[in-house]
Amino acid sequence: VDGARNEFNESIKLRPTYVPPKLALGRIHLSKQEFARAQQLADQILKTSPNFLPARLMHASALMGLADLKSARVELKMLLDRVPDLPDARYLMGMLDLSEKQYPAAEAAFKALADKKDQRGVMGLVEVMALTNRVEQARQLLQAELKNNPSNSMSMKLTLANISMRTQKYDEAIQQYKQLIEGDPKSAGLYLRLGDALIGARRV
Repeated sequence: VDGARNEFNESIKLRPTYVPPKLALGRIHLSKQEFARAQQLADQILKTSPNFLPARLMHASALMGLADLKSARVELKMLLDRVPDLPDARYLMGMLDLSEKQYPAAEAAFKALADKKDQRGVMGLVEVMALTNRVEQARQLLQAELKNNPSNSMSMKLTLANISMRTQKYDEAIQQYKQLIEGDPKSAGLYLRLGDALIGARRV
């Protein structure tokens, strides 16, 4: 990542108005939670290309990271008014609603994504359900999703295992952690969670 950052910076020096390296560098800043720098780059792009959607999304993400939620909402609403089916904007709006505990709105946003087979929508729905005391419903949703799409991400499988623990489905959690360990046999965290599940199963 550091090497990529250096190359993008060099590209910007050689051609200050060139958008792609600024966009790529901004995404690196977002991934490292350097939100002020990401916002600065987004502002530079938007000065010359105010309707460039990727820069608008980067700007909204940076505002959320900086806890300027009011401005982020204005930005995202403008994006969704222009492009109602823009998945990244819909996801960010769902996350914004979630952070402000507007659970019905967040659930609607994530469901719209999930209906379009966007995995972020499923994970968002699981989070909303868990926060609104519907943990068992969240577990069933994850089980159904993984049954229909067995190759889905490790993060989804890990979430299911963790929820199985929370609902005291220890035998299921043990099986799920063992499967995860097969994919990542050097993960100390997975062995620790498997141990917790085994202890839970003995107590039942």
